[in-house]
Amino acid sequence: MNSLFNVAERIHFLPRQELFEYLVDENIAGSALTSIHNIIHCVYDSRSPNETHKYYEADLVCDGIYKMFKLFWTTHVKEIKDSASICIGRLFQNKKIDDEQMRKSIISHLKTLRNDPDENTQITAINALNLLSKNASNNAEIQKR
Repeated sequence: MNSLFNVAERIHFLPRQELFEYLVDENIAGSALTSIHNIIHCVYDSRSPNETHKYYEADLVCDGIYKMFKLFWTTHVKEIKDSASICIGRLFQNKKIDDEQMRKSIISHLKTLRNDPDENTQITAINALNLLSKNASNNAEIQKR
């Protein structure tokens, strides 16, 4: 476990920032999102769930969150939509999703993923919802039917 933590701490901002540039092309966006998801997941596993995600501010600065949301909003590819919503959910752990459209659509999609046929997708969506629920505004949206 110690080596995983050391690797996560060494992941630098610049390579991730460059990955966000690939989110505009749906043909390669899936691979870029998989890489981003793995980086976000690795850091999540090495930090307390009560802390803000380590990359939240950095991804906000380079518009990474909004690039993922734009891809989420425009794609018809289920795997890309799922991965983008999970990444956004994890990045906003303990933070309010200020953009109302983003908050409603991401949380709504994550809620549908709780019944996904793929068990791993179910688990990661539930995890993202749990992280989002630590904020009162997000939690209120999650509790809506």
